[in-house]
Amino acid sequence: MEAKRREELRQAEKRKIFKGDFGARRGKFREREHEPGEVTAIDEARIERELGTDLQRQIEVEPFGRAFFLKGEDISASLETVSAPSSYVLGPGDALKIIIWSELGDETVYDVTVNPEGQVYIPILGIMRVAGQTVGQFQETVLGTLAAKFPHFKGQVTLSKVRTLQIFMAGEVRRPGAMMVSALATAFHALYRAGGPTDRGTMRRIRVLRGAQPIAEIDLYEYFLNGDKSQDVNLESGDTIFVPPVGGRVTIKGEVIRPGIFEILAEKTLADVLAMAGGIDASAYTGRVRVFRWQGGSRRLIHDVGAGQDGGALASFQIRPGDEIEVERAIEEVGNRVRIQGAVLRPGEYAATPGTTVSQVIAKAGGVAAEAALGAGQIIRKLAEGREEILTFHLGRALEKRPEDDLPVKAYDRIKIFFANEIEADTKRVTIAGAVRRPGEYILRKGMTIRDLILLAQGLTADASGEAEVASAKDSVRGSDVRRVTLEQLMKNPKSPQNLVLNPLDKVNVFSRGDRLLEPETVILAGEVKRPGPYALRHPGETLREVIARAGGLTSRAFPEGAVFMRRVAKVAPESQIQAAERVREELYQQATLDLQADLLRAGASLPAEKDKVAPVRPIDKTILADSPAIENNESTPTSVGETSQFAGLGYSSRSLATEAVRIPIRLAEILKQGSGRREEDVVLEDGDQITIPAIPTTVSVVGAVVSPTTLPYRERKGPRHYIDLAGGFTSFANHARTVVVKPNGEVLPLRRVREIARGDIILVPPKARLVRPDKLKDAGQIAQILGNLAVMYKVVVDLN
Repeated sequence: MEAKRREELRQAEKRKIFKGDFGARRGKFREREHEPGEVTAIDEARIERELGTDLQRQIEVEPFGRAFFLKGEDISASLETVSAPSSYVLGPGDALKIIIWSELGDETVYDVTVNPEGQVYIPILGIMRVAGQTVGQFQETVLGTLAAKFPHFKGQVTLSKVRTLQIFMAGEVRRPGAMMVSALATAFHALYRAGGPTDRGTMRRIRVLRGAQPIAEIDLYEYFLNGDKSQDVNLESGDTIFVPPVGGRVTIKGEVIRPGIFEILAEKTLADVLAMAGGIDASAYTGRVRVFRWQGGSRRLIHDVGAGQDGGALASFQIRPGDEIEVERAIEEVGNRVRIQGAVLRPGEYAATPGTTVSQVIAKAGGVAAEAALGAGQIIRKLAEGREEILTFHLGRALEKRPEDDLPVKAYDRIKIFFANEIEADTKRVTIAGAVRRPGEYILRKGMTIRDLILLAQGLTADASGEAEVASAKDSVRGSDVRRVTLEQLMKNPKSPQNLVLNPLDKVNVFSRGDRLLEPETVILAGEVKRPGPYALRHPGETLREVIARAGGLTSRAFPEGAVFMRRVAKVAPESQIQAAERVREELYQQATLDLQADLLRAGASLPAEKDKVAPVRPIDKTILADSPAIENNESTPTSVGETSQFAGLGYSSRSLATEAVRIPIRLAEILKQGSGRREEDVVLEDGDQITIPAIPTTVSVVGAVVSPTTLPYRERKGPRHYIDLAGGFTSFANHARTVVVKPNGEVLPLRRVREIARGDIILVPPKARLVRPDKLKDAGQIAQILGNLAVMYKVVVDLN
């Protein structure tokens, strides 16, 4: 049997045929064609899960009446505030308030509670029997006794607190067990507090038992459907409310007023159960009601029942427990509509009756727009087998109601009214270029002139020369007709003969002036100059020496050897050259990475794992280079853009070539030396240049592969070795041959070319690149530590340049 079941599942997966009719309405399961030779695992659980999920999605209904009990609020407090009816019978636990007063105005109040024997004690009257009487009857008893003993006294009895009862909830109820309720509570109250029947419990055959005898049977559907509470009964202590299992049920879904799962008792026909669901909705398809029924416990059958106006078929069709009834939705397509679109005031759908014409639909749509093309319109009409035909009419004649063009329309027709620019040649445009604020293509309006087009382009730019050319289109043989106009005349006088009327496809070219000094070019002097600030260049070719002279010269604290000269990249090299250099630099980095990794592997070392890679090399500690004008000015340049990369598994930081400004080393002290003619070192300034002259530094920095990298006080006429010794000397892995001195102006010199160290110099000692055998490596982090120092020299040198 199990093997047979597996085979059936395998065949169902192969053919994508599932039992039942779950996908009949919306096409639930999407088929997937297997490739030839593909091995398909038969996942029985997945198939069964898809079937169950689809069934649940189709149902989307709940047992009728469940929503009534969902809140499950405690109604005991509300019952305490309800006045007891006059028929309420007193019993043990009830609290009474007895007020007695005399004709002289004296008043006495007694609060008493009925004891288990059904009695109360009133001090002036003694013990009195209460149980079995209503409040009114007991008050008459009290007044009679009072009149016999004290003729001048009067009294009143009220119920101050109702006793509580213990009842029991049993069967298919959500909160079974003992329950304390008010003596005013009824069976409905108790069911509500208990959360109502479970999904397995009946709502139509609920029994109330007193002792072993049933005193009532409740059908909640009478209350839910008709508001009838006549079945409700008052409870007494010890009563039991029993909810049996549910009987036969049917499921009703689709286009009905109240979809749900309904329990059936006396209902026998399809019309009966649809009435419980509130009837068929107006949006329902009345051609049929589908009934799915289990046949023989092994398969489901479908029955189509007509839902005509008389309802005879519904009243004669007998239902069975387990039936699933579905009322389909009618097709939402409007059967008498036509759609109009395009150049009308209110496009959309409109009703079409036999004999309705194009002009009548256009009138309903508010008429045609001013931009409509009167020469043509279309009707797209649906034909059989999904085909369409197009009927063309002359819009202008249709609006005149000429029969040959004012065509009759049919349901589902689409009327297309064209805008003029949709069907006319695209020639109603002109172009303006050159010295205007918004050059480009503009729509040609009737009577548009050159002046109008310039104003549309937001006017002339500052470098406009005052002349323009208008090129008009001609055929390919004769070429273009070019006319030159003077802008000054036509801009002042719109009626000037120079202000030509434009034709379709005309092109207006506004010429620029040949000079370039239209706006002042400025440079910035900062730092130790007497009058720092921006300075406009007086003429092309003005030099740094001339501008510093205009600024009053340097201050007494100035350090010209450390001057920082920054220039915009666009002034140094064209963008295409910078991009090419960037590509070459990146390729060199990648190749160097591969080469170094290969060397590591050949040496038997293992590369650091991703988690062990060192962080990007940080800039040199500010405490070491605090007095270095080169570093100080470089850090203060907001235009520098850094990048972080990975080099052979090690982090390094480099500066991209594509920065907004670059530093150019200059020898300002040489430039400012006295002498009449122009010196070779002097720099011709460009717009945007920035020159910063720092104060005189007092330190020298030693960084890199020394015992104690540090910053030291400057000493006159001391060589590099003096400062290296003060820093503890070279380490064992220091690269003596590649040690460099970074000058304050950004120049980098080999150590062998420097005899004396100047103020603000940085001595940079790089490490040697060494590969250590694997047996001497403790972990991959040592590789990073050894090779990571290689990036330090590169970082500092590039940052300074």
